[in-house]
Amino acid sequence: MAQLQAGAHEDWQVAAELLVRRHLPHALFFARLSREKLLKAAVAPRPNDFP
Repeated sequence: MAQLQAGAHEDWQVAAELLVRRHLPHALFFARLSREKLLKAAVAPRPNDFP
């Protein structure tokens, strides 16, 4: 879980830098990747909670 959170933070930093450089498609990709990693980190510890 900590690895996913660290990766999400790193991806968010990359997204922010790409946004500053006006590389919008790539910035959006890394922002989405960051969000997915945070979601996975939140759900992964409880894999049996879903029907």
